[in-house]
Amino acid sequence: MKSIRIKPKECVFVIFALLCGVSKLYPFTISTYWTYTLACLWIIWSYNYKKEDGNRILAKLHLRLFVVPIIVMCFYTIIIWFVSSPSGIGGEIEYYSRLFSNTIFLIITGFFIYRAYRIFGIRCLDLLWISMILSYSFLGIFRGIIKCGIMNIIRSVFFFQDLVNVNNYLEVHDLTFALGFFLIFFLVFGKKCNISNLNLKIVISFIYIFLGYKRIELLAILVVALFYYLFDRYSKTTSRKYIVPGIIAILICFLFIAIIYDHRLNTIAMQYNINFNHRLDTWQYWANKTKFSIGFWGLGIGYVDKETFLLHGKNGLINNGLIVLSGMHSDLFKKYVEIGMIPFFIWLIYILIFKTKFCIKNKVFSCRDLFVINNICNNLVFDR
Repeated sequence: MKSIRIKPKECVFVIFALLCGVSKLYPFTISTYWTYTLACLWIIWSYNYKKEDGNRILAKLHLRLFVVPIIVMCFYTIIIWFVSSPSGIGGEIEYYSRLFSNTIFLIITGFFIYRAYRIFGIRCLDLLWISMILSYSFLGIFRGIIKCGIMNIIRSVFFFQDLVNVNNYLEVHDLTFALGFFLIFFLVFGKKCNISNLNLKIVISFIYIFLGYKRIELLAILVVALFYYLFDRYSKTTSRKYIVPGIIAILICFLFIAIIYDHRLNTIAMQYNINFNHRLDTWQYWANKTKFSIGFWGLGIGYVDKETFLLHGKNGLINNGLIVLSGMHSDLFKKYVEIGMIPFFIWLIYILIFKTKFCIKNKVFSCRDLFVINNICNNLVFDR
């Protein structure tokens, strides 16, 4: 097994990435402005390094693929709000403020990864993984042990006996889901890309996702890995490896949105006694405010986040008889609510088919390059 060595400038990056990943120290929540201020400081600091290991052309290409849709959706929101002003429990300026802050934060995320790749090349993949493991260790495991004790953690994780609210410490959504993307990459591309300490990284990623109360995520990862294996093995042409899976994924996405509006999830939950932890209430609340129709053009980027924040601050959790959670707990449904049906369809085509096709056709990446710049850039580090 190769030893893990980190150079001084890599240590600086890992520390910044670690701090950017600290979104919650229960019961306190870390300000988003603190997170992105740190990100900007490292971006500025990175220009001190003269030597760059990453491919400049490749980095700029993927940065454009990431940033352009964000800017387009920002302008799209301005247009629909010009036609019909955003209406909710807050003032119009509050929704515009969230729109611009969300857009700026996402662009900062893109530049953070862009600069990391320019400086460290494919090595930034290992550094980001290390920073996430350290972040989760400090956020969840160490604090959980101190506050709850090892035995209570064992009883909670393995025997589902959470007597002292261990999940408050171990359930760190952002980092756990981000590690899920790494686990998919390790399982699917690990051997092909000669990832160092591959088995160790797979085991640690698996354990941390399990500790983070995301058992369903592990199932989803295995399904995705199997899905990829089948198409990679039995597809005779390259196009089938991204077009057919992309079309299937788009259909599944729309099916999921449709059953939310059709109330079938509620029926399934009651029939099989499935506890969605008030997710169905939250989705139903937003389904009541919108519609599943080709004529639905969305409420605007940032509207869901701002309205949810205002609901909790002014009206409490219960709204119209439904318990509205502090987050949507479904990026797919949230994106549909924000941009509407037709733009949502175009967005799915772009991220599931076009970007993959473009990269394959132009042969501008190795598998590690694709993952580092393209997938991690899609909000895996510290976007919330």
